[in-house]
This record gives sequence, structure tokens and C-alpha cells, in this order.
Amino acid sequence: MIAARSFSRSGDDEARVLVESAGPWILRARRSALRTSLGHRVMFLWNVAYEDAGGRVVESRCVPSIVEVRDPSRVRDRQWIAEILRQVDGEFQSLVRAFTADWRDAVERNARAFASVRLTRERAVAARLADVKPVAFQPGLFDRRAERWRAMAATGRQLAHDERATRIERLESALDISPVPPRLLLVLVP
Repeated sequence: MIAARSFSRSGDDEARVLVESAGPWILRARRSALRTSLGHRVMFLWNVAYEDAGGRVVESRCVPSIVEVRDPSRVRDRQWIAEILRQVDGEFQSLVRAFTADWRDAVERNARAFASVRLTRERAVAARLADVKPVAFQPGLFDRRAERWRAMAATGRQLAHDERATRIERLESALDISPVPPRLLLVLVP
């Protein structure tokens, strides 16, 4: 973890967003061993993810797929690659969804179970803390410290209550997860 952080720099998150939003990367295999292993095939790398109602990614997975090319002489033609990308967009998305059906079922089951347990716990904590009564207060005649302390404690209780309510709302939205359409990340041509 520390080694990974040493490679990161400020601005990396912005660069990642640009890379991810610009569409798939199209790479040509430069090493002969990789070209040989690909042969007359093109590799596609898809990202399949689930988001909650707040738009946060709950779970994601990369799914590789390989396609045999009938006419290997056209593999390096940009127009041919653009044509393949147009065809792949619709056809492969349904294949990727079918391939990840078991994973999607497990994600839905696990994410909902986890969020449900957390939500039950947060509601129990909120109910328990709602039963707590403030301590007795007797103001001093010339000393306002106790009065200030009581006001600060009331403010702290209200902030904690608001924070718990926000957590409960976030957990309720985590129960509502939905799949994101598969997104093509990488195209590797020989």
C-alpha cells in the first residue's frame, strides 16, 4: 500500500477520470511474444460494475473477451477497428451480461445483505441514543461555564443525530443497487 502511494501524484485522479471517460484504449501489440499469442485474434477488456442510488460503485469486475478475426490483413486499419467497435458495442454487451450473470447475482445478494445488517445496526444505535436523557443542569449564579457546556453538549448531540440520520439515508440508498452497462476499456490488436 505504501509503495502504491509512492507512485501516485497530485492530479492522478483527474487524469484517471479523463482516461476513463474518453472511451476505450486501442493498443497494438508491439512485443512479438504478445503478437504471437494473439495470433489472428483481438482482445477486448470490459468493465462491469454495480452502483448504488448515490452513484457510488459498489462492486466492479474486468471481463476479458477474445474475437477471432477472419481477415487479419485489416487488423491495423483504423476504419476497420472503428467498425469493430460499433459492432461490438451492442452484441458483446449482452454476451458480457450473460457471462457475468452468476457474479451479478452474488453481488446483489451480498451487497444487500451487508447494507441491511449495517442499516439495522445504525437504526438500533440511533434508537438507543434517542432514549438517552440529558443530565440535570443547575446554572451557577456568576459562573456561565456550566451553561456554555450544556449548550455545547446540546449542539454536539444535534450534530451526532444529524450525522446518524445521514448515515442511515446513505445505507438506505445502498440497498438500491443497479448494474451499469458494460463499458469497453481496452482493445488489443495484434
